[in-house]
Amino acid sequence: DSKDLSASLNAASIGRKIAGKHRIKEMPGISPLLLPDLLLERSAFVRLEDISEALPAYDEMIVSVDMEGEQRNEYQKLENQLMEETRKAMTKGDMRMLGKMLQTLLAYPDGCRSAERVTLEVEGIERVVGSAPALDIAILPKEERLLEILRAERRQGRKVAIYVEHTGTRDLLPILESKLKEDGFSPLILRGQAVPPEHREAWLEKHMKTGQYDCLMCNPNLVKTGLDLLEFPTIIFFQCGYSVYTLRQASRRSWRIGQEHPVRVFFMAYSESMQDKALSLIAQKMETSLAVEGVLSEQGLAAFSESENSIVMELAKALTGKSAVQDVNEAWTKYKQQSLLTNLGMDDSEDLTVTTTTTVTSFAGSSETISYQYVVRGKVFMKDGKAAAYVQRNRFDLVNGTILWNGKEVGSYDKKGFGTINDKPIRIYRPSGKIGFVLAEVREIKKI
Repeated sequence: DSKDLSASLNAASIGRKIAGKHRIKEMPGISPLLLPDLLLERSAFVRLEDISEALPAYDEMIVSVDMEGEQRNEYQKLENQLMEETRKAMTKGDMRMLGKMLQTLLAYPDGCRSAERVTLEVEGIERVVGSAPALDIAILPKEERLLEILRAERRQGRKVAIYVEHTGTRDLLPILESKLKEDGFSPLILRGQAVPPEHREAWLEKHMKTGQYDCLMCNPNLVKTGLDLLEFPTIIFFQCGYSVYTLRQASRRSWRIGQEHPVRVFFMAYSESMQDKALSLIAQKMETSLAVEGVLSEQGLAAFSESENSIVMELAKALTGKSAVQDVNEAWTKYKQQSLLTNLGMDDSEDLTVTTTTTVTSFAGSSETISYQYVVRGKVFMKDGKAAAYVQRNRFDLVNGTILWNGKEVGSYDKKGFGTINDKPIRIYRPSGKIGFVLAEVREIKKI
């Protein structure tokens, strides 16, 4: 009858409504109240930097490569065309050209074997605003430099992970794979659509166990979280995007607990190009994010400091001459210094003592007592008449009152050992009852 028909139709319906009733299914999950009420007071949140002393050395290197003559000429022509069109569009409030210009200029030096054609639709009419021809170049300068690094790493028995940003429309993986194979390498290619995220770790382990592969090639977004690359102590960013979070996460995939080899990370870019500017701006953003994020999670407020729009706008300003971009090596050095000094003030101390108490009386008769702590960060060693302070694996050279890091001046000290490193108060002294000198951070701990 009609009731039976209605019931059968409802039984097969999307809503699963049977005889006027809804089937309720309980889904897995937890209440947000679990975190403040139960977990926070019983949890310790540890960052990678907090255990860095137990990990092998970690080193980052910038590899700037000059473009080949024809490659450089065509790139500069394309850059001039797109800059002019972008200026025109921005004066009219049209921001569409920004993204087109950035993506094209980041991609063309590596993909110049294919012609580039940039169009923009205005009032229903699509017109060409920039173009560059396909170039017949057997091996590009950055590809040649990549092979040199791979050969050097192979001689030391080290496997390499290579990150490539353009793996979609401007897919570079096939041409890079062929170049590596011609040079005797066996790359393993990881593509997102081929391997779901939850299966990537097992997939990688299965393929590497065969012994057929000596390097991995993939987009950094595929491995930035949830995947350890302990088998690849060397990481090469053949291309860098402009996400600070992705770069920071992907660059440390092999610098994890269980790594036994020193980790080396190479960042490659063509000099005097958009790639060079982007890498420099990323370093500046990373330096800023260290101050912004504090002790928050990796994404925390740093996500705001590295938003895509801010990077795009900074690059646009740099191209149009409204903003200066630092030299990429200088920007990266400043970031590394800030990273070191941020960790300097957060690690466990070797010796913690209140060393001095000073009472200052004002003209009005009021007084305040200021106490200081010396927090020992590292030891000072003498060799061949030269002094150097070692903080974790970082060396500060002490030369006639000047403090040098990687050959660059980062601070100074006086005859009593008081000084600064990047404006952070320090003192070089000999603790009572101990042999040898130490470098200590000076902290003001109390004012009354």
